[in-house]
Amino acid sequence: MALEMAVRNARLPPLSKAETLEALGSLARKLGRPPQSRDVSAMQLERGVNVHFGSLARARDATGLGQPPTRRKWTEERVIADLRALAKRRVHLSRTALAAMGRHDLLNAIADLGGIKLMRQRAGVPEPKPPKVKRTRWDDDRVIAEILERDERGESLAYTKTPAALTYQGWKRFGSWREAVTTAGLDYDRVTLAKRWTDAEILRALRALRRERPMMSRHDLMQHALGQAAFHHFGDLDAALARARLRGWPVWHRHSVPSRRAVLAGLRARHADGLPMLGTVVSEEDPALSRAARHYFASFAEAVAAARLPDANGRRRWSTGEVLEGLARRAARGLPMNSLAVEKADHRLFKAAKRRFGNWGAVLAALRRRT
Repeated sequence: MALEMAVRNARLPPLSKAETLEALGSLARKLGRPPQSRDVSAMQLERGVNVHFGSLARARDATGLGQPPTRRKWTEERVIADLRALAKRRVHLSRTALAAMGRHDLLNAIADLGGIKLMRQRAGVPEPKPPKVKRTRWDDDRVIAEILERDERGESLAYTKTPAALTYQGWKRFGSWREAVTTAGLDYDRVTLAKRWTDAEILRALRALRRERPMMSRHDLMQHALGQAAFHHFGDLDAALARARLRGWPVWHRHSVPSRRAVLAGLRARHADGLPMLGTVVSEEDPALSRAARHYFASFAEAVAAARLPDANGRRRWSTGEVLEGLARRAARGLPMNSLAVEKADHRLFKAAKRRFGNWGAVLAALRRRT
């Protein structure tokens, strides 16, 4: 429809010179000021202006309407004067408050002059006080009322979908979020995103989990969603395992931590299988590998870097040893070791060193200790 209208308007002839002048005069009286380009929306009028006068400015001169006032240029003195005037009106002189007032012109000028904090100092106006935040008082009744109100509005009561303040108060006052929802008289499985298991599904899933992770510990199973479902359905984990006819699994005692080489091999095997390498995901899917990696390395990301694998975002991370080795090679070749020289010669090495050690002084100190 819009395309058809544009084609139809394009076929219309432009207004005559007299009609163009009359239309501009009528538009100026309607607006109460000389019309600008954004005001000339009618295509016939716009074409008439271009055909007979060449520009809107010449058309305004021909009608005797005059030109619209030009915008005043912002100066530091003008910004200071505006800030002082707003301060007298007790306006909250923060970026958020000025933007809410629509004073984007003033904010842009302030940004060009060094920022609002500096301009407040130059204008001699006081720093705005932070707005008072009304603290809400929680009690058991309010937690229950908030839960019921969310349920009535059809909003999810899943732990990850509920405001953190409410879930925290539920945990704090009732021992767990599940208990808070249950105390409100609601079926936790119905109002949350929890999977509804049947007894048969739990037993089949337990047998499948044993085949996938034969060395799973009892602690890890209890932390697993399936282990929690089995506990709640059967009242006891051992009863669920007995129903599933699983003996000797899960294991009671943790095995000794595998070697560092075995950890790196496990990480490479996981990456080769195309599995996620995000630390939180590995911690959930393979807790033993996650714990072993953190046993030898300061973080899971450090372990991934030591295995020479890309991180969760596909980026190759440098280990501490690789950083120091790269710097040592530069020093051995007699190249300058100041930060500017290293950054210019090898930006990736420079960024990795700063990320590992924080500042260049610490980088050089670590390099001296290594050599």
